[in-house]
Amino acid sequence: MGTHALVRFIEKRNFKTTVYVTYYIQFDGYLSGVGQELYNFLKDMVIVNGFTVPKSNIANGTGCLAAQYGAHIKDGVGGGYIYPADEPLTEEYNYIVKVEDYKISVSVNDSPFMDIDKFGKVIGNDCL
Repeated sequence: MGTHALVRFIEKRNFKTTVYVTYYIQFDGYLSGVGQELYNFLKDMVIVNGFTVPKSNIANGTGCLAAQYGAHIKDGVGGGYIYPADEPLTEEYNYIVKVEDYKISVSVNDSPFMDIDKFGKVIGNDCL
């Protein structure tokens, strides 16, 4: 049996929080699994509003970032699934990726939101 995780993408703008999508990950949901993979995916990502030259490390808003993550985790049947955006966060590991003011932060299992660099240090320490 695998260690399950949920990865939710949200955006906070103008005092409003929008939930874009929740992904269910079937295996390796712990920090050194999904947490490390999520950190590697996000660490060089830049959120923009419009773009002129496609690059691999930019996302044109939160919806684009969430879609790119979905493409990143899927290579065939199983493993990762799209769940309803408002799915209760009840798995062993629950990651929330928040975009606010063009900055990405992450929380895990209700820990405070942390910027992506601090999240990388948490992953490196394998603790919360």
